[in-house]
Amino acid sequence: MLNTEELVSELGPYAKPCSTDVGDVLHEIKKGNVFVISSGSMLAFNSEHLDSGTAATQTFGIGDPLGFAETLLQQPLTMTFKSIGPVSLLRIKGDLVKQVVNKSGVLAKEIIRYSLARIYDRSRKRPNVLFEDWLLEKYKLQIVRVVFEADETIFSAESTPDAMFFIEEGRVDLLTDNRKILATLQVTDCFGEASLISSRKRSVTAVASRKCVLLRLDGALVEKEIRSEHPLVQLSVIQLLRQVHLMNQMRLVKSSDSIFSN
Repeated sequence: MLNTEELVSELGPYAKPCSTDVGDVLHEIKKGNVFVISSGSMLAFNSEHLDSGTAATQTFGIGDPLGFAETLLQQPLTMTFKSIGPVSLLRIKGDLVKQVVNKSGVLAKEIIRYSLARIYDRSRKRPNVLFEDWLLEKYKLQIVRVVFEADETIFSAESTPDAMFFIEEGRVDLLTDNRKILATLQVTDCFGEASLISSRKRSVTAVASRKCVLLRLDGALVEKEIRSEHPLVQLSVIQLLRQVHLMNQMRLVKSSDSIFSN
């Protein structure tokens, strides 16, 4: 649905090539800049160590984000980086990213807010009634309510995404390849948006842990909403979803689980 390379080509003056050394990325992010890797790759080291004493690592490659989540939440970066050969970066002013995100539509803002909660492994402290009301009012003719019984599979890993879901009642478990619970989602949580927006196959299996009533948003509807946003908002959405995926990969390494599909 969204392609980072295409989005970057639309950013024009917002994203500028820079000669920042990988070792200076942390300092640049603290100054309020965010980055997209335009060529090469970097090895990211999580600040939390495994029981073996080694650090959880993940390779960041072309199109991957640096500093988006940290800048939007004004949080310190918890990773360090080492280049794997030559690396080129595009620099974007973080204040501009925050400005356009704050003006974005409800669906984009909700996906961004929820992605940030996942990146920092936080539970949202409030039900998002505003989003649900907006969703039902704007798309009352397009939204489909679907019901899944306890232990019923909503979608499987490696399946092709065609919708995202919003939980109206019940709970949903996201399972890894080893059938471990990666996350348990509750009322007002959304899921299925990452692979849909990033045009990837599903990377996890979603199972109803109890009887669920879900609001199903068709992929075409989601694409229409997101593509109507400022290019920097679209970039923020896809970058944060990618960061969720990368952080989940690192958490699975830390828990000695298998890595789910990219």
